[in-house]
Amino acid sequence: MERSERGWFDRFDMVVTVLVLADLVISSLGTPDRPALLRWVLVLSLAVVFAFQVIRPRLRVMDVVSAVIPNFALEDNSGVWRRARQGYCYLGVSGDTIRQQFLRELNRNGFHRDCPIRVLLLLPWSEYVRESKAHELAAVPSDEEVAAVSRTIETSAAAYAAMAPRLRIEVRFYASYIRYWAHYVDGEEAFIGYLLEGRPGFDGTVLCLRRGRHGNTLLRYYQEEFEHLWSRALPVNDYFANKAASAGRGGVP
Repeated sequence: MERSERGWFDRFDMVVTVLVLADLVISSLGTPDRPALLRWVLVLSLAVVFAFQVIRPRLRVMDVVSAVIPNFALEDNSGVWRRARQGYCYLGVSGDTIRQQFLRELNRNGFHRDCPIRVLLLLPWSEYVRESKAHELAAVPSDEEVAAVSRTIETSAAAYAAMAPRLRIEVRFYASYIRYWAHYVDGEEAFIGYLLEGRPGFDGTVLCLRRGRHGNTLLRYYQEEFEHLWSRALPVNDYFANKAASAGRGGVP
């Protein structure tokens, strides 16, 4: 459990009480001219404390939310990837939108050499693919549209996994319905892109989170959800091995 840290400005009632008592004591000891000046000091002090109390919640938000980006451009992804040193994680549906750009960064060592990379994509041919496509279209998708998404996921996963011999990259498939994509950088930052109904993946608001001085429960929530999905996800090699075995028996994906 994290220890709650409260400063003087968190205890507004205590600050007011101390200032009032100080004014009363000094007024009783001072000359007739001094109490009036001291009372002005008291009034100004109270005004400063009150103003700080009003803006403090906003300061706390700014400490943990570094930015809100209405339109996250594809080019912005490269800047995120190049920041990663201790670890990078990606959570998405198919990874198709960023595939070429991501592979280009991997091929030209856009990531730090020793940076571990984890990629989570939606499990192909699962019921969640149809649900996800329906959300994107804001309509009922056809069987071919759903199948196309599954094939795209497989293509992206295979391309990412092929980089494993020379990079510390691992790819898995999760089975769940998630309405956002996310970049996680070094355990210190997260870029959460919200998938809005009827709009493509990168056409939505992105919330940029950072740990902050006293931690960030919102960042921790998204990090814990990623770890929860990762712990239950199917490794890409196991998926393709199972698919090959199923095809050998005359099965379907």
